[in-house]
Amino acid sequence: EPGVTEIGKNAFWDCRNLKEISISNTVTHIAEYALSDTGIESIFLPASVSQIDHDALGGMTASEGIWVDENNPYFCNDEYGVLYSKDKTVLYKAPASLSGSYVIPNTVHTLKMFSGVTDLTVGENVRDASSSLKIYPGLRKLTWLAPGLSSGYFWTSTMENDCIQILELGSQTRGISADFISSCTALETITVPEENSFFQ
Repeated sequence: EPGVTEIGKNAFWDCRNLKEISISNTVTHIAEYALSDTGIESIFLPASVSQIDHDALGGMTASEGIWVDENNPYFCNDEYGVLYSKDKTVLYKAPASLSGSYVIPNTVHTLKMFSGVTDLTVGENVRDASSSLKIYPGLRKLTWLAPGLSSGYFWTSTMENDCIQILELGSQTRGISADFISSCTALETITVPEENSFFQ
């Protein structure tokens, strides 16, 4: 509706039958849990949106992607409908339909939420991914180039990462927590490059 500047906290939370929404070009703020756990299949963010709060889009299907007006100075999307900050240092959300392989750019240092692929590569500059990578049974291969890896980076409905079969580490990865390894009950292979001096 024209004149609306905010989609308030919990505004449409858990409206699972909600399939589409039109956001006015006067909206600047999408508050916490505003569109969380909805059935929205595709969403277009106008140039006016400057703030998206924690978990505002969490659990939203977004099966057809999250798309951003090219004139928005704060956010952008890639060709798959993955939502990023304009400078691509923050990855906010990937559509649930994303499948196959996906490489998170090295520019990204913060992951807000990501799920759905079978083969995921996380860049070496990621420093903040706490409880944000939703692991689903489809993920088979994880290539982790960032310095540290722990189960705290992941959330699953079963609290287990038992779908990961192949783990590839980067040359700068210097630590893996024991709780992550113990939770990967399906893990078959761990690959460490020769140039990694932290693991023998």
